[in-house]
Amino acid sequence: MVIQLETIVYILDLVGTSIFAVTGALAAIEKKMDIFGVSVLALITALGGGTMRDLLIGVMPPFYFDQYSYLVVALVTALLVFMGHSLFQRQKKSLLIFDALGLGVFTIIGAQKAMQIGYSFPAIIILAMITGIGGGMIRDILRGEIPFVLQKEIYALASILGAIGFFLITRFIPIPIWIAMMVGIICTVTLRLFSIRFKINLPIRI
Repeated sequence: MVIQLETIVYILDLVGTSIFAVTGALAAIEKKMDIFGVSVLALITALGGGTMRDLLIGVMPPFYFDQYSYLVVALVTALLVFMGHSLFQRQKKSLLIFDALGLGVFTIIGAQKAMQIGYSFPAIIILAMITGIGGGMIRDILRGEIPFVLQKEIYALASILGAIGFFLITRFIPIPIWIAMMVGIICTVTLRLFSIRFKINLPIRI
């Protein structure tokens, strides 16, 4: 079962890497960056959250130094987006769905890794959120913009609530961990998409 769980986490991680690389590459293209800039922003968006998590928990060097597949997936994705950016830009609504999926995947993977190490509840939630939103925050800063997660939309909150839900499921419901992960991902994605569909935002002032 351990091997199966590791395989599931690895596949989900690569899927999330590719999804966030797409969003990073498109963000670079909107700023009219060259292929190097597109690749850099794709890598940062895809790997930034996991890097921040690993630094906080003392894992050095970060995970992709030993597993080159993450770098390959992010760079190949960036190249595909660069060559076919007009097609990707026409599918912005679909990309919102994929971005929500990436948020859900990275959030729960961050939570699962923190739980596996044995961290306390607050640390688990913080590390889950950082894994989910960290790359996007760095991307926006490099683009010269206020990070998307600090604005009114429900993004970081969806990550936090999804991580809390995953934690509670693992503590109080006797189901396999991989099922709990899937439920946590679905909860995070649903919260994010629900807020988009019904235009639910956090207040910008009291």
